[in-house]
Amino acid sequence: LFCIPTLFNDYEKTIRSTQLLLNQCEKNNIDYKIFIVSNIEDELFSKWDTGVPEVEKMVSGELYNVPKALNLPIDKYDADYYVLFQDDMFINDDMWIDKFIEIYKNKDLNCGVLGLRPHTHRNIYCKPVSGKLPYQIEELLWTDGVMFFSTKFFNEIGKFDERYIGDCESQEFCYRLKDVGYKNYRVYLEHRHEASGFNNKVSDQEGFMKKVNTSRELFKSKWDEWQDKIVKMEE
Repeated sequence: LFCIPTLFNDYEKTIRSTQLLLNQCEKNNIDYKIFIVSNIEDELFSKWDTGVPEVEKMVSGELYNVPKALNLPIDKYDADYYVLFQDDMFINDDMWIDKFIEIYKNKDLNCGVLGLRPHTHRNIYCKPVSGKLPYQIEELLWTDGVMFFSTKFFNEIGKFDERYIGDCESQEFCYRLKDVGYKNYRVYLEHRHEASGFNNKVSDQEGFMKKVNTSRELFKSKWDEWQDKIVKMEE
């Protein structure tokens, strides 16, 4: 199950990213469904015809609430793996999905989330992994860009926390997995990140930043002390 949350603020890029992912799904040995979830219904999104039944549009109905968009398709398709796929990511290796599954099935790794982006927390927690794997990987506290993980986790730790608006939702999900014993890995995989974020969709910048700051404060209050303990344990 692939979920692409989008504001559709750069619709040409979203369509290019979706088409590339669709092509790659066809080349890999998988059954799949791609859900593109827009925060709000707008004219461009309404008129866009995906052209194939494997790609389905949905609307979450709350602007900037990425976790709500991520949760929406969870029960719509029976799958072994859930993949958050940002609409500004372009992966060069067409066979990356099969290779991610191969990594994930390695029981020695005890995988939580496999992702692509390392973020600044790599500077405080980073454990390289050796062994014969399709890609080089390293254990981090959290990673995103792509978040590939088992759907069983929704029963174990719950869905994405919809209180986080504009920031911290991916990090918080990874921390919950780490907290119950799983390990999150950044995968060294050649890709292109055409970042757009909330460009051209934030009509109320002050109101939006208030929500972002509230999310960051919530995250800090819940996870800062835990993070410090984890990092000190590895020193």
